[in-house]
This record gives sequence, C-alpha cells and structure tokens, in this order.
Amino acid sequence: MNILNILIFHGLSRPICGGQSRYWNLTSQLAKRDNTVFVLENPDFLDGKDSNIAKVAVYKELRIMHRTLCVLRDLNPSFIREAARILREKEIQLVLISYPSGAFVVKLLSLLLGKKIPLVYDAHNVESEFVAETFANEERYSELERTILPLYVKVLERFVCRHIVDYITSVSSRDKNMFVRTYGVSPARVFVIPTGAEIPTLMDKATKLQTRKRLGIDTAAFVVLFHGIYSHPANKEAFDLITDYIAPKFRSSKRRVCFALCGTNVPKFQKDNIVSFGFVPNLRDYLSIADLAIAPIRHGAGVKVKVFDYISMGLPLITTTKGAEGINLKDGEHAVIVDDVDERFIAAMEHLIDNEGERHRLAANARILAVQEYDWERIGEKMDRLLRELVESRMKSATSGSENIIPRN
Repeated sequence: MNILNILIFHGLSRPICGGQSRYWNLTSQLAKRDNTVFVLENPDFLDGKDSNIAKVAVYKELRIMHRTLCVLRDLNPSFIREAARILREKEIQLVLISYPSGAFVVKLLSLLLGKKIPLVYDAHNVESEFVAETFANEERYSELERTILPLYVKVLERFVCRHIVDYITSVSSRDKNMFVRTYGVSPARVFVIPTGAEIPTLMDKATKLQTRKRLGIDTAAFVVLFHGIYSHPANKEAFDLITDYIAPKFRSSKRRVCFALCGTNVPKFQKDNIVSFGFVPNLRDYLSIADLAIAPIRHGAGVKVKVFDYISMGLPLITTTKGAEGINLKDGEHAVIVDDVDERFIAAMEHLIDNEGERHRLAANARILAVQEYDWERIGEKMDRLLRELVESRMKSATSGSENIIPRN
C-alpha cells in the first residue's frame, strides 16, 4: 500500500520530541509491513536517517517577519505543488496528516485528480486543547497572536474533523471522547491508536553501576530522573518545579538523592543535588541508571510520551493526574498518581525512596503494562490493519455506490 504521511512542526528524525517519536515509530512500523510511505516534511527538519524508512519530499513553509506560518499551509504554493505532484505520480492509496492545516487542500487536490483517497487526521493531540493550554503563555508572541491563534485552530480543527477528513486516529480514549464531544464527530469515525515505546532488555546491576561511573553519577546515590523537551511550556514548568520545589526538599535527606535532568534544549548545569545533562544522544543509558522517575506535570494536552519511556524501562513512577492522562495507569498498581505537585507528591517520593520492595512491585507491573498494551510492534500491527481496512472499505463503497463502510472501532 502506498501511503502519504504529512508532518508538521517536526520531521521523522528531528527535533527529538514526543510527537517526532510517535511518527518515526509508526512510519517505521508501516514501512516494515509491505507499505511504501511517502513523507512530506519541512526541509528545516530533514535528516539523512529519514530516507531509511520513507521516500521523503519537502516543501518550504510560508514565513512572515520571522514567523513560520504552518497554520496557513492550505495557502502555501510550495506545499500545494508538492502534495499535488505526489498524489498525481505515486498512486497514493491513503493520506495521513498530523495537523488540521493542509487537510483541506489535500482533499481538494484528491478530488480534482479524480482520486477519492481516504484522508486520515492522525492526531497527536486534540490540537485546539493543546494550543489553548500552551500557546496562550508563549511570551515570544504578541498578545494579539496569543488571542487569535487558539480561536483559529479550534475553528479549523472543527471544520477539518467534521467536513474534510474521512477518519481520525487519536492517541487515547480520552482524546477520542473529546473529538466526539467537542466537534460532534461520529464515534465510528475515530479510532484509538495509542503512542507506545520500544521494549528494551533491562540493564543488569553491574552494567548499571558501570554506566553511572561513565556518566559521572555517584554509584551510591538514589537517582531520580525527569526528561523532556525544554521549549514545551508544560515541561519547562516541570523542570522549574523540580529545581525550585522538589529537589530542595531532599537536600538534607538521610539518603543521598540526586536529581538527573535531560532533554532537548535543556540547559546543562550542576547545582546542589541536581545534575542537568542537557540533550543526551542515548536516552536509554540515563533511564537505565535511575532508581525512580517522576513526571510533575500540571499542564499539557495529549498523552505524555515520557511516561511510556519510564514504564517500558521498568522504572517506578510518580506522576500527576495530568501526567497520567490518557494512559491506562492505575494508581497503586502501575504508578503512584497524585492530583498535583504538592506535599502529597513529596510524601509519595519519600515513601518509595525508603521502600525498595514497593518500587520493584510498581516497576514490574508497569513494565507488564507496557509490553501488553504499548509495545510499538503491537501498535504498528494495529495501525497497519486499520489503514488497510479503511482503504478496503473505501474501495467497496466506490464499487457499490454506497456510503463508506466504516470498520468496527
């Protein structure tokens, strides 16, 4: 099957972030299942690794006064030309688009070319919710921009979901329900394709100690880890909570508690009981040397991909209700989940730091959950099966002249 996958805000390989990880893994899974994937992406994010799994084409984003106008992609001549070329030349059987912008012109091009190609909004978030929570606090934008963009995105996403795309994939049942409730979309048109994780072989104790030494971390310390892309406001808030509120609570602890921070654009520094490594090329090493993961998340839409990193590595986890949102974590079974980053969060950390058996129990349960529900191999198989069913249903409806036959959700 020939699939056109249209990305925004990142490419297949970079910048490293949760959305990029999802699309890299889903594209990889589709490519290994007898599909040819054509990727249309911004050349600013182009990486040599992209061509290992997909046939890559690029377009230039519109820019005005140092602003990249991704939200106006339907008016972008470069995007329109390249999308038209691929649709005309490559016998595309299905289109995935990761953002509402651009969906209208892709649908129009498909109709003008006489090709009724199924169009799927492969949503990483309910975008209007994400923008409302994050963009409104972006100080680098004017007050007018911060007011208008969330309203524009909500109108655009509603229009695209209701009138343009044939189907929607959401990352969780929670997001599916939001699409149905917010935009009046039929539940039968929305399919849950969760974000996942690779399930690695766990590091043994001796290798863990050697890795700690190599990374310059005290082998006797109790290591608490958090990572994320620093430019994302919800992550920036979490980093600040760790440095200003959480870490100071453990400076006089009877155990030496070290907080290890890392991620894209994270500043490098060492202060008191905090070591911030900045961007790290091999995240798995840093996950492997931790004793506990925390996700002190208060804001942000969609699922938090870092949580999958933690549970797939068999790390005990303390997070907030917001951090666990959309993931089938049960408090006290797979993780400790509290409402906010407050004294209860600190108390939960103190309890797990002092109780090795409880850490092992939570970590083991979380790892089982990751294997059973969030392994990329399982998710890739589900995605491939769904897309083939969608194409088949479109072909059947075209030959019978009836309305679309929608696969069971």
